Amino acid sequence: MTETVPEEFLMIYRNIEKEVVDLSYKITFDEKQKNVYSTFIGELELRIFTLIESVAKFEGSDKQNYDEFFFNKFNNENSKPRVFVTMNSYKLSKKDYSDVFEMIEKRVVMVKEDGDFILDTKGRVNCKYNNAYQNLRHNFVNSLPVFGTIEYLFESLAALFVVIQEKASNIFAMYELTDDGKKNFWQQKSQYYTRKII
Repeated sequence: MTETVPEEFLMIYRNIEKEVVDLSYKITFDEKQKNVYSTFIGELELRIFTLIESVAKFEGSDKQNYDEFFFNKFNNENSKPRVFVTMNSYKLSKKDYSDVFEMIEKRVVMVKEDGDFILDTKGRVNCKYNNAYQNLRHNFVNSLPVFGTIEYLFESLAALFVVIQEKASNIFAMYELTDDGKKNFWQQKSQYYTRKII
């Protein structure tokens, strides 16, 4: 990014992140719970999507190319984000969210009342968080059990973390790969940061 995002965007991100940390005291973030859904989680995701779209517009995206704006920005190895969950209470098996802007999910065009969903007839694909965004935005009630889940909350929040460029996250850290392929990142401990290699 050539410009730093407005402080207001960072304030909103920090507030959303705090709500996710608070949620971890109410729901265990592990594999058994990743499909837990609620209107609260769905509403949190809609706020995340709104902020992602605001960042895209701030950076110069127009409405016609918003869906692919960040995919195009992060589509090569040099620009690919490297994101890892450092939150201690997070126990889902997926901890590396470096794929949030990859178009690898089949595009869901509609979730039916019975929970089944209809895939794009042309076989197009989406970023995983964008499937949640489009469906919750246009069909909230039917989409909630599929996309208003802890799994999709973290997909969406990781995407926002990358685009907002937050440095002081309590949930995520950006990492670099060492020469031997290990992840090297700074992890927040209280008000201090410590380097961790895994």
